[in-house]
Amino acid sequence: MFQDAELQEHLLPSERESTSSKTTFNLSRACFRFTPLLIFATLTFGVMNCCYDRSLQKKLPHPHPPHHGHVSYQATLQKNEEIEYSREFTVPCDYGILVFNVGPAAETESYHYEIYQDAYVFSNNKKMCWAYPTYRGIQRGPFPFWVTGDPTSFDVPVGMNPVKISHRVVKPKNAKNVSITRGGDYLIIGHHKFYTPEFYHRLKATINGWDAYADHQDYEGSIATLSANITVVDLDNWYGGDLEVLF
Repeated sequence: MFQDAELQEHLLPSERESTSSKTTFNLSRACFRFTPLLIFATLTFGVMNCCYDRSLQKKLPHPHPPHHGHVSYQATLQKNEEIEYSREFTVPCDYGILVFNVGPAAETESYHYEIYQDAYVFSNNKKMCWAYPTYRGIQRGPFPFWVTGDPTSFDVPVGMNPVKISHRVVKPKNAKNVSITRGGDYLIIGHHKFYTPEFYHRLKATINGWDAYADHQDYEGSIATLSANITVVDLDNWYGGDLEVLF
């Protein structure tokens, strides 16, 4: 019941005590009734929250291992009216991008093929792959990274098997007169930081071992075997070329 302050001042002491005791008693009964309801509501909310979390966890999709990256070639007209050529790679987080070119070796060398223009970059998106599952790497240059007939946008499977992504062949001056059909740009999208100095030397030795006159030689397969028994080390600043990361 609503109590008026001015009216309370005119009450007799006995009446004030009686009214105060009734109010206290009513509040006590209200608290007594409210407490079990509060406990019941708290327990109910806890059980529902627990069940909701478990059901939500069951509905959340489990992350699947990545299967491929993507390559696209571009030509952009700059403000100075010059054309900038680029190739952009979109790959899964925590995977490295290695591109390199295979072309005829110099005439003075004892082998037939050489590795050129190797470039490597890696990113794990600051260890936030769960939030950013991919990243982009881009390589720019004053010349096209592709030749007529090459696709300009396509997917590439991840893994240590090299994939030829263009038929552009680097041929230095005084190069050997060998078949260039086995040359071209290759791409490897490998898990973790795999392109170490050891890997580079083994890659170079493998390519130098290609025989230009062998009819049945598994060139891509010979590169893929490099992934065996490789120790991955953390070399943040060891990059093979000018390949930038775009976030």
